Formats: sequence, C-alpha cells, structure tokens
Amino acid sequence: MLSELRIEGLKGMEKGTLLTRKQIQHELCLMLEKIDKFLEQNNIRYSIMSGTMLGAVRHRGFIPWDDDTDIGILRADYDRLVKILKDQNEISGNLSGIGFEINSNDFWPFIKIINKDILVKEDGISRKENLWVDIFAFDEMPTKFLDFRFKEHVFLRKILMHKSIADGFHSDGFHSNCNKGLKKNVWLLLEKFVDRVEKFVDREKLTRLYIDRCTKYNFRKNDLVNDWTWGGRTTSTVSRTLFDDLTEYQFEDVVVKGFRDYDTYLKRIYGNYMELPPEDQRVNHNVVAWKVKNSEE
Repeated sequence: MLSELRIEGLKGMEKGTLLTRKQIQHELCLMLEKIDKFLEQNNIRYSIMSGTMLGAVRHRGFIPWDDDTDIGILRADYDRLVKILKDQNEISGNLSGIGFEINSNDFWPFIKIINKDILVKEDGISRKENLWVDIFAFDEMPTKFLDFRFKEHVFLRKILMHKSIADGFHSDGFHSNCNKGLKKNVWLLLEKFVDRVEKFVDREKLTRLYIDRCTKYNFRKNDLVNDWTWGGRTTSTVSRTLFDDLTEYQFEDVVVKGFRDYDTYLKRIYGNYMELPPEDQRVNHNVVAWKVKNSEE
C-alpha cells in the first residue's frame, strides 16, 4: 500500500506518497512511452540499451530487481536532441531534460529525462533528484590502442566524479562507484592528487574537457561506437550499423525500440545473457521514490 512520509535526512522535503519498486517501474514505463513518442516526432533514432534491453529480451520488461532505464542514440542525433531541449525543455507536461550540455550547472555529462512530479533519493547522491531515464550518446571509438584509451578515459572520468563529490553534487558514498576497476593504491594516489588541485580546477571546464575527449574520434568514419560518456567497458563497443536496423519490443505494457540484432549486442556485454546472475550480483540504484503530484494528470 502507498503511505505518506517525509524522507529522513533531506531538509525541506515535500510531503509525498512513497512508491514501491513496482510503482517506480510503472512510472518509468509511462516516461518511456512519452520519450518514444517525442523522439519519433523529432526523427531521432534510439535503442533501449544495457539492462533495459536485457530486460526486454529476457523478461519482456524490467529485470525484476532493476529500478532504472537506459536509452542510447548516435552522437549526431544526441546533439540534435540537446539543441531541441535547450530551445524547448519540455517533452510532455511533467517531463523535461537536464544535463551539462543543456545547462552547465548540471554535473551529468549526458541527458537525463526527469519526471518533475516524482522525487528520488539514490545511494551516494547527496542532492534531491527526480525520477529519471538516462539517454547516452554513442561515439566513434579509436581504432588503435583501444584498451589504453579506455583506461585513460576512465581515469579522467574518475577525476571528474571525485570533483563532483568535492563540489557537493554527490556524497562520499559515491566513492564506491568511482573506485570500481581501480586498485586501492591507485585510487589513493588519485585522491591525493585531486585533493591538492581541486581548488584550482573548474568543474565546468573539466566536464567540457571530458566531453571533448568522448567526441574526439567522431567523423572519422569508424564503424565502431560506444556509450563511453558514462560506460567504461570495451565490451560495449558495437557496430554503428545496429542503429540502422531497429525494431519494436514489448516492455511491460509499453512498446519501445531497440536493436533488431539484440543477440550480438547482449552477448558482447553479458555473455550468456539468458542466465540469471547470482543473487549477490543483482544490483540496482537503491532508489527511494515518492510522488509529490499525480504525474498521470
């Protein structure tokens, strides 16, 4: 049952209606439906991706323990979407777009479509946020020294994430995400370096530098693309031709678009994607969400 509450630890929080995970998933589906319509109206090709694609194929909807949704689009379409959202930052009533490229006051170097009627508290995030759907750009990848370029790129992102903690965008709990893939001594060296220079580093310039790094290999007619703005795996590298052949997928009670060749995509990321992971690997964002207004009005 729904209950009335105030979220502990967040000052000035509006009184709202707590949502269960199933209700969060339902609200995300409503968002996906509106986003799909908006992107189609603007002739922007997209594919659901990562766990959202896996959920569509394996569960015909959400992975049962999941609490977020992801969309991928090629950089050229992504840039058009940024321009549209700058000019008209409303997708459908209660939905709008945020992100550094839309408003440089934002931290995220990608687009988040948010539901202004639903507030969330996520582990490691210090600020009040809204329920979101992430939209990631797929950029061309370097053809040489891919592993090295990825490590270099991920290292820069970890500096950006650490800077976001220093600037109050995230709590110290965000370290658990920053630290993935780094040995402890390397992470400690990174912390010491950033602690010494962060007062001299402008977050906006650092974010712009990071995005420039993400896009530096575009327009080289390379077939390989990756959502490495926020992803950090070479296994997410796919042929851009996947975006040329999209089809519809049933996702809970809505219809969304995705790569027709889902098998190639999911095998690259998950291997045997039809096999459920061990229970201790079934992770999510640990989102607490509550509705402050009827978002279906």
